[in-house]
Amino acid sequence: MCIPLNPLKSSGAEVGLHFMDEPTGALNQQNSREVMKELNRINAEGTTVMLVTHDMKVAAKSDRVLYIEDGNIKGEIVFGKYTDSQQIRERERQISGWLMEMGF
Repeated sequence: MCIPLNPLKSSGAEVGLHFMDEPTGALNQQNSREVMKELNRINAEGTTVMLVTHDMKVAAKSDRVLYIEDGNIKGEIVFGKYTDSQQIRERERQISGWLMEMGF
């Protein structure tokens, strides 16, 4: 599966921001990993990626996770850059505990 991630354009200039709603929602695990790898790559190059997900593995690969309820930000976790697959389990554990505290 190929998902184009061409830079957004506005009046001929690149816009360094991508908004995505469940970018891995309908993908199998392998394609989901590939999409997240690409999103992390373009983020490392300076593009801001804002996505909505219910997938803990996707959230765990993010720099920052926001909990939004009824259109309001109720909390956040800031992890910093995702660099190593060894981080994933600990990040998932932190997100899970945090979401429980938030009443999710």
